[in-house]
This record gives sequence, structure tokens and C-alpha cells, in this order.
Amino acid sequence: MADRDTADGDGNRAHADRDTADGDRNPSHADRHPGELPAELARFAAAQRATAPPPRQRSRLDQRRDAIRTEIERNRRGEYKVPTWVFGAVLVLIVAGFVAFAVFG
Repeated sequence: MADRDTADGDGNRAHADRDTADGDRNPSHADRHPGELPAELARFAAAQRATAPPPRQRSRLDQRRDAIRTEIERNRRGEYKVPTWVFGAVLVLIVAGFVAFAVFG
């Protein structure tokens, strides 16, 4: 039986490297962590980011829509807050009640 590095299973020496694992044949992939891009793709992505136009400034209307959308999502999850005007109205009612009690009581 021939060695795996010199011949494939059919004895064909021309394509013997097809029987070896990718890490054995291509050393650039051996030191790469899972999930990382190969070096060529990482360089390409970096070049694309460097030459890409800067992101557009979003309009005030888009920013307001996003703020409202995130507030609604937060409220649906139960993370709502009491608005400041509600606290102000309650405070005015308490003070008015205290004044009315002091004057008419």
C-alpha cells in the first residue's frame, strides 16, 4: 500500500494531495481560529472598509422614529418608565390638596 502523501487510493500520484486534510496542505489555515476569516478575505474586508464612503447622517425624523420604536419595544417587555409630566401632575395635585385642606379645613 502506498503512503498517503505520495499517492491517492487509486495509485494516482498526480492528485495525491486531495487525500490530505486542508490543514495539512494549506498552512495558512492551520493557525486560524474557528470563525475567523482567511487572511486574504480579512485584507479584502479591511480594504473595503477603508475605501467605503462614510455613513450618511440620519435625519431627525428617522432618529425620532427609532427612538419611539425602541421605547415601544421596551414598554412591551415591561421596562417602561413613568413620564416626568405624570410626576409633575401628581405633585401639583398633592400641593393643591394640601393648600385646599389648609385654607378650607
